[in-house]
Amino acid sequence: MNNVFGKALYNHRIKELKLTLRQFCKTTGYDPGYVSRLERGFIKAPRTAKLLSKLLGMYGIDAKQWIKFVELARKTRLEY
Repeated sequence: MNNVFGKALYNHRIKELKLTLRQFCKTTGYDPGYVSRLERGFIKAPRTAKLLSKLLGMYGIDAKQWIKFVELARKTRLEY
């Protein structure tokens, strides 16, 4: 199972946001279990543009990076 999307989110949270999982979830309101499963590839990237956009916004993904993450999400979903 390919998890490039989840790994990219994890790396962004750690390197760019410099937040632990708990800190990130407390700030964004996301469930730590959901974020952990998403970053580790146990659940698929969101399918709808609305959900994906909301998720990327919570991670603080800017417009330049957004396309990269959308493409990673698409590739990851195709390989399940």
